[in-house]
Amino acid sequence: HPFIVDDSDHCETPLNAYQDLEVVLDRLLFGNGGKKKKQRSELIIYDPYYCDGGVKDKLSSMGYTNVINNNRDFYKDISTNSIPEYDVLITNPPYSADHIEKILEYVNKNKNKPCFLLLPHFVYTKDYYERTIGRCCNSNNNNSNNAFLYFLIPEIRYAYVPPDWVNQRRGSKALAKGKETTAPFPSFWY
Repeated sequence: HPFIVDDSDHCETPLNAYQDLEVVLDRLLFGNGGKKKKQRSELIIYDPYYCDGGVKDKLSSMGYTNVINNNRDFYKDISTNSIPEYDVLITNPPYSADHIEKILEYVNKNKNKPCFLLLPHFVYTKDYYERTIGRCCNSNNNNSNNAFLYFLIPEIRYAYVPPDWVNQRRGSKALAKGKETTAPFPSFWY
């Protein structure tokens, strides 16, 4: 990677997590009049965090073939105004350091774009969530300056697969090639 990475942040999102979004993504293909305005292959999906590039294959297998997921520094792209044009942002961001807070800040500043963030279940209880997204979900607070997020909670807990290079760096036998692992906490889509 052309930027510093934490190996523990690199586990590929499983196909079933993307399949859970399928019905919602398909709704984005329709205009206000209920008439289909795009095909799945025309919807531009952007995942700014590159793990091992698996998102393209998984979404392509569902017919969403126009996926932007390159091995680039997302934060540098923000600072240089180099974010590509897209219809929807879908990502499982790194959970270490302040990555979650940074992606929440980004989606709040770009609230006119739909997004799906695969995050730990507890994120909405954090101070940084309150600061970046706000209490917009509280019916007594109509703060239109903040993004509004729904939650899509999976029926089963997602299992993630670390790329081979993570296992090689760690020399871990616990994370054998292709072996799924589960995060120490549930995750769901924001």
